[in-house]
Amino acid sequence: MVDLLTPILLGFIGGVTPGPIIFLAFSEVLKDSNKGLIHGGMYLIFAGLTEFFIGLFLIITSKSFQLPPIVFHTLAIAGISLLIYIAVKIFSINSISPKKQSRSISGKHIIAIMLVNGPLWMFWVSVCLPAAFNLGQSITYGEYLFLVLFEISMMSGLAIMLFGFNAFRNYFSNEKNVRRIFQILTGLLVLIIIKMIYSESIFFYVYLKNGF
Repeated sequence: MVDLLTPILLGFIGGVTPGPIIFLAFSEVLKDSNKGLIHGGMYLIFAGLTEFFIGLFLIITSKSFQLPPIVFHTLAIAGISLLIYIAVKIFSINSISPKKQSRSISGKHIIAIMLVNGPLWMFWVSVCLPAAFNLGQSITYGEYLFLVLFEISMMSGLAIMLFGFNAFRNYFSNEKNVRRIFQILTGLLVLIIIKMIYSESIFFYVYLKNGF
């Protein structure tokens, strides 16, 4: 049960954390609350599907090369460092202030933004892949279940942010409210970090004890 919460929390936090796609969607809402929701929603769908295929590509290629578990556990150490950095960045968020765009952009532009998003690839390689294969060790096809749960949770988080921004603009304009939300998200992320540190400590203790 705890392992299933990891992709859900990671996906949700990723969905509600301000980034280029959500800001583009917000800008559409600022231009027109009705059409903006449609355009912004399409941005999120294109982004979600693109990330799904990125995750699927990484999982399939990793399984094809049959990389040993130590590779993913080593990557997990880098992933913990990345999550700590993300937690610090999230904790420092005080406001959500998207810039209004003069024109809408197409789905292919959203796909391109996702494909060249270096931090996204790094996040998947160092955080999501190790966690996915860790779930795969306890559940048959768990790595694919991780991907599905992550994407559903991420899209839910993105949708909440988009509809919430449209319906409660005054609430999101209050820095105290925004800071409180992201402090809670930081707390959830810290719990994931602690869990990962504990799991990796156990693995490397047993690994070193058994003489590699």
